[in-house]
Amino acid sequence: PAGWLNHAVSTYEEERELRNHLFHQGFGGVCMDAVRPAVAMNLPVPADLRIREVESGDIQSVMAWLELSDLHTAYMRSAPIYLGSAQERHEMAELREWLAQESHHAWIAERLSDGMPVAYLQLERETGGTSMLVRDPCNMAVTGAFTRPEVRGNGIASLMLDAAVKKAASCGMASVSVDFESRNAPALSFWTRHFTPFTFSVLRCVDGRLFSKGGAA
Repeated sequence: PAGWLNHAVSTYEEERELRNHLFHQGFGGVCMDAVRPAVAMNLPVPADLRIREVESGDIQSVMAWLELSDLHTAYMRSAPIYLGSAQERHEMAELREWLAQESHHAWIAERLSDGMPVAYLQLERETGGTSMLVRDPCNMAVTGAFTRPEVRGNGIASLMLDAAVKKAASCGMASVSVDFESRNAPALSFWTRHFTPFTFSVLRCVDGRLFSKGGAA
């Protein structure tokens, strides 16, 4: 519509010709939705790593999750992602309240040699940030994940995902979904290796000077 500065479009996997047209019209990738069957990979956990589900009453594990969540936020807000909408800081009470809700789960990975928390992942039944195609009673969604950059490439993120998929399967779920920012290169590489993308959202930001006199909607 005239006066709007941001134009967003979501396309399906098969609409490649449309995405190509949108690219030439100034649209760039923003986020993607992807899905996989809730089938465990059964990956072996290294002897120096412990993966455990976070419990609301376990303050140590909640604090580790909080630390990793804040690192995740800082990572998403910095170059080259520049996601300004990323929350500046989480609060322990907020995470414990989230965890207390039904079908909400989180895991942390800790290095046993020094106790350092190196990764987290969270899973929930419903989320408004994904495509309506996966808003299904038999689907659970990954809604947050982060691995410290210095330990990436060691399969830790895959182990975290495996724990989440096992939980989803044990809850009777048929699938697990995820949505992520396409400009987050490590995330793009990881999620597309384990999931099948099915929607691609693109965004065009119009030069606000065109509407500076009359005001923009």
